[in-house]
Formats: sequence, C-alpha cells, structure tokens
Amino acid sequence: MKKRKKKGYLLSLFFIAVIIAACMGMAHSAQGVYHEEIQLVENEIDLYFYDSQIEAGPLDGGIAVMVDTNGAYWVHEGTVYAANGQAKAWSPGLSSSPDGITWNSVFWAVKKEK
Repeated sequence: MKKRKKKGYLLSLFFIAVIIAACMGMAHSAQGVYHEEIQLVENEIDLYFYDSQIEAGPLDGGIAVMVDTNGAYWVHEGTVYAANGQAKAWSPGLSSSPDGITWNSVFWAVKKEK
C-alpha cells in the first residue's frame, strides 16, 4: 500500500515538473523573437543591479524592453534608449528615449506581447 502512494506522489511530481518546464519554454520562446534587442539592453546594464526578468514587445517602430518592471528601455535601429529614470540609473551612458516613449508605454507594449 505504501509503495502505491509513493508511486502516485512521484508521478504527480513528475507531471508538475513537466508542466512548469513547458510554461517556462513558452515564455522563453516568445522572447526569442526579440533576442537581439534584449541582448543589446543587457549589454548596457551592470548585471548586479537587476534580477534578470526581461520582457519585450513592439513599440512605435522599435522594441520596448522592460527589465524587472522597473527599467524601461526602447531599442530602435540597433540603438538602446533609456525610457525612464531607473533605466538611466542602470545605464547612465544612454540617451533618453524620444517623447512618448515612457515607462508606461514600454510597460503596455510588453504586456500586449504576452
């Protein structure tokens, strides 16, 4: 009787692990489309400052990149711009994004992509 319970428990754990891995794979593949832009942003940030949750989506002819829901970046034609103060603090050498590209617009562009 105890062996059955143990097998059931292990089988349940296996299925939970498979579901989690599948979900992580879907999230990763969605961001794979913007791999180049995400890499450009990562190259501009001191990696000690953030926890590496990065999301991206299209915005005004470029790509919005949100880092840990704090740092908002916009990548246009290979150039990275800081869209808010946090991004500027993490990447002081970047120019500010054009008017209209803000934390709010980056946030919503990323959410639409999900």
